Amino acid sequence: MVVPALFQGDDIIGKLKKRGKLVKKLIDNRNDQLLLLRSWETYYNRRSSTSPALPSQVLHVVKELYEQDLVEEDVFLAWWSDLSLAASPSSPFRAKIQPFIKWLETADEDD
Repeated sequence: MVVPALFQGDDIIGKLKKRGKLVKKLIDNRNDQLLLLRSWETYYNRRSSTSPALPSQVLHVVKELYEQDLVEEDVFLAWWSDLSLAASPSSPFRAKIQPFIKWLETADEDD
């Protein structure tokens, strides 16, 4: 939960863009990427009801994680398809980012 805590406040995306390189240095492998994704999931599930900016920014957050190669496509898709990898299989985070996952799946089919 340390990493998402670095991005608290209203401008989550701006902070993620600025601090993405720092986060990238903490990620060495696929397991680290999964831990980062799960930490965002846990953070969102705990804070979305008390942080007004968070629900409207979560799709942008996962897109930024993807675009900065902090979490690779295959890690997103593995996390999505294997419920044992999720912090909570029925989490609000999973429901909120479903459009992003569907986009990844569609983009993968188009290739």
